[in-house]
Amino acid sequence: MSASPQRQRILDNAVRILAEHGTGGLTVRAVAAASDCSTTGIYTYFGGKTGLLDAMYADGFTLFGAYVAEPDSLPDPVERLVESCRRYWDWALAHPTQYQLMFVTAQARFEPSAASILIAEATFADLVARVRLVRTDLADEDVDDAAHQLWALLHGYVMLQLFTSSTGADAAVGRFERGVLALLRTGPSPV
Repeated sequence: MSASPQRQRILDNAVRILAEHGTGGLTVRAVAAASDCSTTGIYTYFGGKTGLLDAMYADGFTLFGAYVAEPDSLPDPVERLVESCRRYWDWALAHPTQYQLMFVTAQARFEPSAASILIAEATFADLVARVRLVRTDLADEDVDDAAHQLWALLHGYVMLQLFTSSTGADAAVGRFERGVLALLRTGPSPV
């Protein structure tokens, strides 16, 4: 999250403009006008449109990571992992514009900075750690593979819901949860 209220206001307006008008409508001038500041303000905080997109990407992963980590206080590792997966789904559907910016960067025509990529990678490292606590029977490289499989399942279900949504919300979340549980039950030592 941003330290400055003005910086956060700019980020919030940029997300809104991106949602309403796509990448073509996301201009420094449009964000400045919506944020009651000059274009110089955008350049001061972000260095331009690329820096603004990068900040939106990093901010999205920071918020996403914190939201998905909230169940970490649950005592049972399986329950903790399943609840984190539910929260992944909930956050992605509640923040579709940021989610797409975070996971489909080519659509926004920008490359995240090395610092922002580290923030994104930390969220995956958290998933690996949660899987490791559940799948204590697996070697490290197998835990990493299991986490990648789980992430692919999570991302796939979310993208299907965001872009096809031919399934009602209740049916979709049920299918999503059954998929997560089925994946956790497979392997040398099912959960």
